[in-house]
Amino acid sequence: MRFFAFALLFSLPLFCCAQYLSLSGSVRDSTGGKALDGASIFLGNTSIGTTSRTDGSFRLTGISPGQYDIIVTMIGYKPFSQTLNIQKSADGFAIKLARKPVMMSVVSIMSKTERKRLMNMFMRDFIGDDGQQRQCRIKNPDELFLEYDRKSNTLTASTEKFLIIENTFLGYRLNYLLSRFSSNYTERRVFFAGQALFKDLPGGPAKQKRWKKNRENTFAKSPMRFFRSLIASDTSIFGMYTLIRKPNPVRPPDSLIRAKQDQFRFNPDSMAYWSGKAGLPKEIQQIIDTPRGIDDVLARTDLDGIYALRFSNLLYVAPHQKKQGENGLSSRMELLFNDEQSSILHLLSRYALFDQNGVILTPENLIYEGNWAKDRIGQLLPYNYEIRP
Repeated sequence: MRFFAFALLFSLPLFCCAQYLSLSGSVRDSTGGKALDGASIFLGNTSIGTTSRTDGSFRLTGISPGQYDIIVTMIGYKPFSQTLNIQKSADGFAIKLARKPVMMSVVSIMSKTERKRLMNMFMRDFIGDDGQQRQCRIKNPDELFLEYDRKSNTLTASTEKFLIIENTFLGYRLNYLLSRFSSNYTERRVFFAGQALFKDLPGGPAKQKRWKKNRENTFAKSPMRFFRSLIASDTSIFGMYTLIRKPNPVRPPDSLIRAKQDQFRFNPDSMAYWSGKAGLPKEIQQIIDTPRGIDDVLARTDLDGIYALRFSNLLYVAPHQKKQGENGLSSRMELLFNDEQSSILHLLSRYALFDQNGVILTPENLIYEGNWAKDRIGQLLPYNYEIRP
């Protein structure tokens, strides 16, 4: 988990400029200091990676300023991970890998039918289940350890090796190191965390053209683009509105409804009345017509390249490519609210931090509803993604 100490700066001269940085260093054994040849070094969830040379040296190039996790792996050694806020090129970054103790493998006894069932559940919750997401395939599914807890109604998954994921919709091959996955079917919550190295799939001009278009379309409706647009002070892409949500005053508490349903279980008319009350929404919500400005939701911090998202109530984010309704703004808002491309943001803390690449650094502080809540590995773009001519 990352910890941040920062101060908010409310003057926002925001701008973006293209610049690329480099990071070089060496990889050595932590005990004898031996140079390690062939270690894999990459910046997590980007397309930036390399391997160490015979003298243990490495060099990463083409890095946009931002915060990254540098990941180093090698057979026989424990994975290395460190968070870096890269704002200028740096040399001499020393990495020491500790040897991994030899351990007996744990064998899970599970029927083929049960594993297939759990694998289908995992694929739906990790990869996704729409047309785009179904074009992702895990090439080495046997590396996954799957476990389902009936008591908590939760599926968990882990792996000791990289999952090889081919996304033929976006044209990427991902080496994905899954550190945690859980899907609670009672609470309907999915959480996963890991680090990926993106590589372009091989393909001819027609495939390259299709992948380029698919990447641009995926980026256009992504939270990454939303956060980048905030930094660039660009309000032409997304509209932001306050969403107020409060208890429904005409719906009785669940405890009263259950008590009445039990009391009138042999009285059809009364039972129908209380069943109707149970069917009422627990909350009512209202979108405030006045758009939120960037200064209302964004603040700089005293950490280079780190920004804070802040707002009261809930933040409703909708694409701007919509026509205004016959009744003006209120009709337009009604249209946007029912649009599948819109999202609702909940802050679980006072702030959620993100960097200039549009990457959320404190995901535990932010929850999505709507379109962005459906995003899975099938929509994942590298953090260093840029639209190119």
